[in-house]
Amino acid sequence: MQQESYNGGYAAVSTGGQGLALPFELDIGRILRTLLRFSWAILLSAATFAGALYYYSKVNQGTNYSAQATFALTRIMYVKEVRNAGTDDEVIVSYPTRVFYTSADENRNMALLHSDSVIDRIDTYLGNKYGPDRIRNSVRIAGTGVAAIFQVSVYDSDPTLCNEVLDAVIRIYPEYLTRFESTIGIEMIRRPNPAAGVGYGPNVKKMTLFGAVVGGGMIVALLVLLDLTKNTLRSATEVRKRTAERLLGMIPWQNTRRGSKKDDSGRVQCILDKRNVSFDFIENIKAIRTKIENTAADWEGKVFAFTSTFEAEGKTTLAINIACALAQKGNNVLLIDCDLRKSAVMAGMGLEAPEGIGLIPILKGAAEYESGVKYVKQMRFFVMPSGGATDNATELLGSAAMRRVIERARESFDYVLLDTPPARVVADCLAVTPFTDGIIYAIRYDYARIAQVTDTMDELSRVGAKFVGSVLTMAAADGKVLGRSYYGQGRRVRKYNGGFSYGYGHGAYGESSRSYLRTDKEESDVREYDPANPEEF
Repeated sequence: MQQESYNGGYAAVSTGGQGLALPFELDIGRILRTLLRFSWAILLSAATFAGALYYYSKVNQGTNYSAQATFALTRIMYVKEVRNAGTDDEVIVSYPTRVFYTSADENRNMALLHSDSVIDRIDTYLGNKYGPDRIRNSVRIAGTGVAAIFQVSVYDSDPTLCNEVLDAVIRIYPEYLTRFESTIGIEMIRRPNPAAGVGYGPNVKKMTLFGAVVGGGMIVALLVLLDLTKNTLRSATEVRKRTAERLLGMIPWQNTRRGSKKDDSGRVQCILDKRNVSFDFIENIKAIRTKIENTAADWEGKVFAFTSTFEAEGKTTLAINIACALAQKGNNVLLIDCDLRKSAVMAGMGLEAPEGIGLIPILKGAAEYESGVKYVKQMRFFVMPSGGATDNATELLGSAAMRRVIERARESFDYVLLDTPPARVVADCLAVTPFTDGIIYAIRYDYARIAQVTDTMDELSRVGAKFVGSVLTMAAADGKVLGRSYYGQGRRVRKYNGGFSYGYGHGAYGESSRSYLRTDKEESDVREYDPANPEEF
């Protein structure tokens, strides 16, 4: 079948002709779909970070002023020249020449300009109205990259200070230099310019863009990391590789009004509703039916339980559809709702559960076996409702009375299907397992962790369970976006040790709803089981 060869679209990574083992399976398509689904979070984070850095940049923006002048510094050196050397007319001539300062003099000039003597002189010249510290912090001298050419700059938020301090530097500093070196020469190359505004602080555009990239990139990295490391089952290949049991097939996701496998009334998608389920959904159910029939023939068994690791993994949907598919081939099928805490079978078929009729009254000895078996005409199979809810579900399902119910059903039906609660959450499935011929295990796409699935299967095996196989439910269909996934959209509630709360209680069955199965409102959909006349059904 097609689903048997499905490989999930995973990319192989190899180097030098040898495979490189990765701790995860890389599915580029799935990662891109995840990023697309959470694009709102990426955009929100990008906008938040961009806005924060924009605000920071604006707050820290300001205007300084700068006044500048450019000098050439030289020193006078005397050169001796010997003329007519070695003769009676030999003359030694000495004459001055100018030598340019080099860039190595920059630090010395800065130190001299910032000396207390120069700064105090400038402050006194300006009438002590700015103070030595402010003047010292505002004055700079630096080379221009051309030998002997230096630029004096004054930076401050007050343009008047810039102009006045630069004028004082021009008057005082050259004279001060000559005290240290009388041969120094100073020539102004560029006259002082009026103080001009110079912006300071972070670049608003660059900081805003940086914030958007960082904010969006953080969410992208987080989503990719979660996708690669969450260790759930997301393909047929992974199910085969990570679990020791046979894969029966995959059930593709079916879109409904709320994107759920069930509508508001709890009714599940059914292969009889061809208008609302895909061709792939129907054909995969039939393929799984065929494998179950072959296993039943090989094992000479007919009682099979449906379970899963956690709630909302599609086991009730699977059980109802397999019962319907088996009945379509003329098999006499009984579906027993063994979920005595949170019944879902009757609501899943769009029917109202008969009050006080079903498995619980039979197990408690308050009703006969025959009274609990009902026939659903449009579905063409029999059903035994749970009969309500109870606190001692595990004890009832593991009792001798339950064994007798199963044995009675074996005598009358070709297949007996049990819809049991999630095996990791409650022990009910463990209790009923010894009475069954095999377990059909529903594994929801990208839901329970691999260790949780395998541990639950091991627990069932230890009480004697034989696995017919597993079914990957709510799986990808034609590469489209899947249903609720690990990122919190499902109904799971984190509890203890990585488990999930099942939410069981004595809740009512819910209001009855019009089912797509009903064709005649005057005709009952459910009627009594008559063991004396089985051919009638």
